[in-house]
Amino acid sequence: MDPSIAVLGEALLAVVGIGKVLSGETIKITQAMRHEAASLPKRLRAEMRSFLAGPDSFAKFRLPEAVSYKEALSRILTPPDDETRINQLAGMESSDGQLAIHQAAERALLILKPFVPIYYRETATGPKAEPPPDTTVARLRRALAIVNDPMRILENMQAGTLLREERGVMAAVYPILYQDVVESVPIALTALVADKQSFELPWRRDRLLRIFLGAETITPELAARLHLSFAQDKARQQSSPSGGPAPDVAKQTETSTTRVAAK
Repeated sequence: MDPSIAVLGEALLAVVGIGKVLSGETIKITQAMRHEAASLPKRLRAEMRSFLAGPDSFAKFRLPEAVSYKEALSRILTPPDDETRINQLAGMESSDGQLAIHQAAERALLILKPFVPIYYRETATGPKAEPPPDTTVARLRRALAIVNDPMRILENMQAGTLLREERGVMAAVYPILYQDVVESVPIALTALVADKQSFELPWRRDRLLRIFLGAETITPELAARLHLSFAQDKARQQSSPSGGPAPDVAKQTETSTTRVAAK
């Protein structure tokens, strides 16, 4: 499948919402929804840059939307069959796009199912279903929040509340969007080197970035490359003829970015 179609499928799922997909209702993809989906990767990268360059303080945390456990139980564990979900998107012009959003929804279901545990209480007449503890419902709410809005993961980073399980949901449900943001991190760090002459993040932001990446934020190899990129750009600026045109900062940053990302 064309990668651009695959990422559009992921982005359209985020715009439509998993609840709409699981409802079995016909989904109409409007031009406004297509535009929102097309802009989602850029918005995610911009939010990551904002997080990396921001001050060592955090925004106010926003709670996920409340969920109906019974409704989630019935919809996630007994979703519409494949034929029904394909027919929901019959109005899409491209069959590849139809398949892409269907596959994204299927991934979301596989990830969400473990977040919907079933609790029983033993009675004289046999086991009886009962609501799970609030902590378990809270896990479901957080997972649904990421599935319905992948921008939420960057919002949680800005609030200092990102959890590893939220990162796991993002990476599994939206693998292309997630990888795109991951690949934007060295590019953003290169720009920080050029701007601040330092690639070190405050420890709290560093910890959150490590959670998001699932790895160390700055390896010794990447640090050396960032230093080299900055030194080369600085030398290039100093060697520019005096009295000549002002250096093109955007172009210099792009050169550093390309060099770091390519190695």
